[in-house]
Amino acid sequence: MPLRRGPFIRPLLGVYRSEILAYLHQRNIPYCLDPSNQDLHYLRARVRHHLIPELKKYSPNIVRQLNKTSRLLQADEAFLQEKAREWAAEILHRNERGVELQRQKLAALPQALASRILLQAILSAKGDLRRVGTAHLAALWKMVRGAAKTARLSLPGGWTAVVNEDRLILLPKESISAQPSSFIYEVPGPGTLLIGESGDRLHFREKKGPFPLPKGALPPNTAWVDGEKIAWPLIVRTLRPGDRFTPWRGVGTKKVARFMMDRKIPREQRLRIPLVLCRGEVVWVAGQEINRKFGLSPESSNILEMEYQKGD
Repeated sequence: MPLRRGPFIRPLLGVYRSEILAYLHQRNIPYCLDPSNQDLHYLRARVRHHLIPELKKYSPNIVRQLNKTSRLLQADEAFLQEKAREWAAEILHRNERGVELQRQKLAALPQALASRILLQAILSAKGDLRRVGTAHLAALWKMVRGAAKTARLSLPGGWTAVVNEDRLILLPKESISAQPSSFIYEVPGPGTLLIGESGDRLHFREKKGPFPLPKGALPPNTAWVDGEKIAWPLIVRTLRPGDRFTPWRGVGTKKVARFMMDRKIPREQRLRIPLVLCRGEVVWVAGQEINRKFGLSPESSNILEMEYQKGD
């Protein structure tokens, strides 16, 4: 977190809590405490009250070391951002259609610079970076460096990235002809994901157990997997060549495309069906089948419930 971001300034960000409290006590200045800082439901509270004390057992100066590392990383980031702005001024151009980048020059840059230029391009195109994650940047970088002369990728917020020969173009979705397009989303934790390309929704809910195994089948649009085998963030994307998984009711691994063909899913619908992935492995073909590797066992105590809700 920087000391300053836009109109917001954090003058006490680098001051230790003990120093602030000492200052207040010496001057008899009243203060209030945010009760959420004690609520272990929040990750920041668990880090403060559990993780940091545990790390101090191994390194008593861990907080100062982390602060020092943070300052060094901020300096590195400021340098990279400045270099990215210099390169963007040369290879990024905005016109009435959207934003264009010179693909060959972008591909020749180190990925650290190219990723920041891509973020600047997305920000210039759509005005914000909401729901844009590392998965989108990795997919864009793969498109830029790939051998294909044409490619397309849907971005959050109704934008599409198009590779056309030596250009990477960011366009509003409605400005290009409608046809099945790929999408990719990063899911940081439990909640609801809206897939802008289809209007479909995926709901992710954590359930603490232990739970008895379900008697009978769950609704076809709902799946339970072992929460202990899940690592956030998850990736939700469309089918890609080579995707494989072990169907819950099958034997051995199977290509997802072949699985869909065996299920008699029409070709034009296959790109709409979201795949949920964890660390590169298919966890669930939404509304169809889970991967046996992530299935429940009698010992499962944490469950991730996933629900697929189709849009209109």
